[in-house]
Amino acid sequence: MVYQRAYPKSRFSQDRLAEYAGYEMDDIPLVRTVSIDHFFYRPTSATQLAHYARLGFSLSCSS
Repeated sequence: MVYQRAYPKSRFSQDRLAEYAGYEMDDIPLVRTVSIDHFFYRPTSATQLAHYARLGFSLSCSS
């Protein structure tokens, strides 16, 4: 995937998800679900979850 926006290196990993989720073709979203596997590295922090919520993402958990 090629990102169209210029992201500061310090924010790329936090902000690219919004662009990724916004891709459309003929006004139809190309990506309806995005999985974030933070537990592979570490649990998602409250700050990260709040950031995703501010971006308008609906968050759910699965196992």
